[in-house]
Amino acid sequence: MLHELWRWIRGLLATASWAFVMAGLLGMVEGLSQWLRFDLMAEGGPGFVRSVAPTVALYGWVAMLVAAVLFVPFYLLVRHRRHPRRHAYALSVATALGLFIFFYSGYVLREHVVPDWWSDHEHGAALVVQMVLMIVASVLLAKPILTMASRQALNPWRNMFLAVVFMAVFTSLWPNWREEGRDARLVGAGAAAAGIADSDRPHLILVTIDTLRRDVLSAVSPDAPPTPGLDAIAAEGILYTNYWSSSCWTLPAMATLMTGRAPRELGVAKYAGVPTGVRTLSQLASEAGYSTAAFTANPYLMPAYGFDRGFGEFEHALVLEPLLPAARSVLARELSYLADTRLDLDDAAVIVGKAARWLKQRRDDAPLFLWLHLMDPHLPYRWHSLPANAPAAAPGRGVQPARTEIPDDPLFTDGVFPAAHLPGVRDSLPGVSAEVRAGLWALYRREVQYTDACLSKLWATLRELGIWDSALVIVTSDHGEEFFEHGGFEHGHSLMPEVTGVPLLIRQPGARDGGSTCAADHDALDLVPSVCRFLSWTPPAGLEGADDLLYVDTDAARQGKAEGDAPAIMENMLYGEPQLACRAWPYLGVVGEGGVGSAWYDLGADPGARHPLADDPAAAAAILTAAHARLSAWDARSALMSAAGVDSVGLSADLRRQLQSLGY
Repeated sequence: MLHELWRWIRGLLATASWAFVMAGLLGMVEGLSQWLRFDLMAEGGPGFVRSVAPTVALYGWVAMLVAAVLFVPFYLLVRHRRHPRRHAYALSVATALGLFIFFYSGYVLREHVVPDWWSDHEHGAALVVQMVLMIVASVLLAKPILTMASRQALNPWRNMFLAVVFMAVFTSLWPNWREEGRDARLVGAGAAAAGIADSDRPHLILVTIDTLRRDVLSAVSPDAPPTPGLDAIAAEGILYTNYWSSSCWTLPAMATLMTGRAPRELGVAKYAGVPTGVRTLSQLASEAGYSTAAFTANPYLMPAYGFDRGFGEFEHALVLEPLLPAARSVLARELSYLADTRLDLDDAAVIVGKAARWLKQRRDDAPLFLWLHLMDPHLPYRWHSLPANAPAAAPGRGVQPARTEIPDDPLFTDGVFPAAHLPGVRDSLPGVSAEVRAGLWALYRREVQYTDACLSKLWATLRELGIWDSALVIVTSDHGEEFFEHGGFEHGHSLMPEVTGVPLLIRQPGARDGGSTCAADHDALDLVPSVCRFLSWTPPAGLEGADDLLYVDTDAARQGKAEGDAPAIMENMLYGEPQLACRAWPYLGVVGEGGVGSAWYDLGADPGARHPLADDPAAAAAILTAAHARLSAWDARSALMSAAGVDSVGLSADLRRQLQSLGY
């Protein structure tokens, strides 16, 4: 009995180890091709071993795990055959190798051969095609593998030794991705500020909620959905009712928010990230000795765009960080794709959960800078069930969205409006029915409610750990969302208030100024200099934003910037006609390219900019002249940054797909 068990164990070990070797050789071929393509002639590249070894190890480990799991079922299936262990070995290894045909076929067909057909049949016919190709490949491979097993018994220790050595060598070459990534992101990090004890320095908590309009907070509008979690921040802090983004989509808006510099100055575009020479809020925090961590979701906030710099811990929902050393391999990309499309990794509950675990596991006493970027109000819209322990709304506060508002229409599927249906709405403008509009608005408001409920868990964790009372908590958004107010839908195409007017809530340590409202005109340029002033950090040179966000007279009636201030500018369209918007209180001017097609609004009398003025304001020409002077200055600075080297983003197939899944 023991002898037979030992023979069975040897067969299992042989199956696992030789599956690693055979798949590793396949990975070596792919890794070598990637090295020849990208790194051979690249100056300062990662080198041959760093390019090839991780791919070998990843392929080997995946095949080894699959073969080990399959060996027992296959052994039971063929146990009545002659040499059942050999047959189980051959079937297990062949199926493990056939799995790579499943991944390769999906990648090639989806990205290069029939992308449109694939997107329409991904969960049906396309999956069947992948499975058929995998089965055919496994059957074709099983016979030669069985022949090989017949020629060399499964138990000679020499063969096992060679396989184990191969496995050990390439596994040992897997980089320490966590430590190496941390070291690269924290270049220039400093120690604690001299003379200031860690216990005396406030923590900094920044939460950015993608696609959050200002008027969907129940602290702002009586027609908003109930948002008790965010209302609690307003009750303990300052609510800014006249705060604006710098742009109408994520990349330029977040680049400004994290650097204090305008999109035009940074030169950010769809494929160009934050210039390497520009210090971000996270780098300022790490230089000040803060412990830094970020948990984000939007593809435009990936490391490729520079948003990871300065963070000791950086986790992106759409990236499987442990696979980063082999990120160029088809297998790593397909595993990330499956995780992205089959799991809700960008769900607010998941991201808040990651942040809560990090908070509970941290052991250092340094003050922390924690950034969360939540995606739920962004397309696709889903009708989420609220958590059972979600905080209750105050009586009479907000209007609950109802699932019955979602119409029985092909645009909606089981309480979901997918991003793939966005063109169907855009192409039918302005003829979208009132029922569809109401359904979209209801889903969006539910997403806001769900995000609010998830954030309440973060606030509870901060209180539980004793962080809350000494924290500077900032909640804002990158941009808003249009729901047909000016004839459009979603964002990226318009600079009107529903897209560029975003919420800002700031809770100071000790809840100072709690329950205050600030109506003064502020925008994203003001955040970094204001945080630097409050935390006694030295701000980067050349920031134009005001540093008085936390030092305003919250009772003042003034809403605009001081007379003589340069007009505030919003720019950088994602699509549609090029536009420029400038604010000089109380006026908002939206001007087409070359000054053509301008429209002016009086925000004092018309906060939603629904009614263009019949005549341009007397100051319109002077406002535009000042705005263009400011743009010219930004262009000059951008040229200097470009000369110093700007991060250009090569748009990978995975990144392109992730952007497309969000409607970009």
